[in-house]
Amino acid sequence: MQSDNLDLLQLKLKGSLGDKKFLLVLDNVWEKGCSEWDRLRIPLLGAWKGTKVVVTTRNRKVAAVMRANHPHYLLGELSAEDCWSLFKNLHLKMETPRHFLS
Repeated sequence: MQSDNLDLLQLKLKGSLGDKKFLLVLDNVWEKGCSEWDRLRIPLLGAWKGTKVVVTTRNRKVAAVMRANHPHYLLGELSAEDCWSLFKNLHLKMETPRHFLS
């Protein structure tokens, strides 16, 4: 029964995305099983040229399983100061009165 549900979801996904160009971001991925990723990849194989899938992970094995067409980028950790600066610039600037930012 679970396989039937997965097949149906794959068909729906393929039908919804098949004739569109899109950006799919999978953030903080931990699943390492090849078969699990193949289940997700199959409906995406017919996507339009220019479609991009971005996967972020802290696990090198996950990155290897993705079978990327492009190189993997190993990013370093941001310092606390850089994190706060990024947070302020992206979020607080828009919603917080200026006198609270100092």
